[in-house]
Amino acid sequence: MNSTEDHNFGASGHPEIEPNFFMVNGQAKRFFDEASVAELFANGWRQLSLEHFVSRKYMKPKALWEVAVERAA
Repeated sequence: MNSTEDHNFGASGHPEIEPNFFMVNGQAKRFFDEASVAELFANGWRQLSLEHFVSRKYMKPKALWEVAVERAA
């Protein structure tokens, strides 16, 4: 998931539609902090893991969240 720290790929410098939701080159992109990831999966999901990291597989570093969840029983 896009991180609010992902300034190389749209988390700043673009028109803000609403908090952490930007119009990036004509495409709406949402960015998440840890609290908003938790809120997204708060109901009906069990969080298995949550990790914030920076990927170097693109031309510029990309900050992102990797989350694993399963449906709550």
